[in-house]
Amino acid sequence: MVLASPPAMALLTQPTGVKNQKLTWNLLDSPLGAGFYLYARRPQFLSSFSTRQLFANTEQVDREWLDLLALGAANPASRHAVFSFLAGF
Repeated sequence: MVLASPPAMALLTQPTGVKNQKLTWNLLDSPLGAGFYLYARRPQFLSSFSTRQLFANTEQVDREWLDLLALGAANPASRHAVFSFLAGF
């Protein structure tokens, strides 16, 4: 079982070492990362992530926003942008 959560504010504000970046990238660019991406592109996850991490006001997480995220997540190649963010690049 793999447990995942959205990135903390520290991921956005503190520099990540090159070693950690490479380790995270290699982990995500694997079958485990592919599985995580399939999980993370579900509408429930996108809604939860947006509510908890992206918007101060939960009412701003509307259908238009979620449809835009779902459209972007439909292409599996877009996972590399997500992985780059999570790896701290």
